[in-house]
Amino acid sequence: MGVRVPAGHAEAVFHLRLSGDAEDMLTTIGVRMDAGQAVTLGLATAMADLYGASLLGVSGAGYSLVEVELKEGPDGNGPQGTWAGLKTSANASQPVPSNTAVLLSKITGFGGRRNRGRMYIPGPAEILSDGRGQLSDADVTAMQSEATGFYNGLVAMGGVDVPVIFHSTPDKLGVPQPAIAPTPITAIAVEKLLATQRRRMRP
Repeated sequence: MGVRVPAGHAEAVFHLRLSGDAEDMLTTIGVRMDAGQAVTLGLATAMADLYGASLLGVSGAGYSLVEVELKEGPDGNGPQGTWAGLKTSANASQPVPSNTAVLLSKITGFGGRRNRGRMYIPGPAEILSDGRGQLSDADVTAMQSEATGFYNGLVAMGGVDVPVIFHSTPDKLGVPQPAIAPTPITAIAVEKLLATQRRRMRP
């Protein structure tokens, strides 16, 4: 089964769209909310504003943020706050093909595969990548500034305690098991090597 979202937490789903492409591209992050905080349109709007002021500029010309879904636990079935609108990337450079993305690693204070996570930011500017699909050190530094701004903005956001990584919990003999406590994210790091998603280019 998929990740389990416990009560008091929410998953933010950012919908990105490339002009001329009917299929949205999604990137997600989990958050632990402040005690007593419910998912609201205002919170979803604040996340849309934060993404628009930071990570959206990583994507090239033609990319827009069109929706932010905020799904509250348990298991993403709780109340939802949904922002819908249009925030367009100010990056005027032509993007790489839509199956290529900047890879962001979600860093925690714990080892092991379970305590690592990823975000994918689609369509970075074509001029940023060399023939090996790697970003220059200068571009990594510039994008890291946006990623750090996004992380710090989440931590400082009213209603949010800290970003987290959710964990999957397989059923045993068809019986759902208790959710594993989410792991707090301590930083978001830009990886030098671009990531690809082959199925994005299939008809």
